Amino acid sequence: MEGVAYRIRSVFEPIVEIAGEICSVRIGGGFMASPTWVQILTDVLEALADPQGSAYGAVLLGWIAAGKLKDLHESQRFSKIDRVI
Repeated sequence: MEGVAYRIRSVFEPIVEIAGEICSVRIGGGFMASPTWVQILTDVLEALADPQGSAYGAVLLGWIAAGKLKDLHESQRFSKIDRVI
């Protein structure tokens, strides 16, 4: 599990190089049912109340492409924070 968590972390490293410091990450999906997974993956991550995070992200990107949302920052009004870890 730790190996997977470190691999996920390695995805963030190039993002930080390009976009700058990441203040928080929102997570969703079935793995959130496991407190162990959530603990391993998070120090300062926010957990979404909606477990369908991948589909939610796809919808947001579709709305941006269709011009219904300006950018991902505008989508924050749709996110419900379940808990902060």
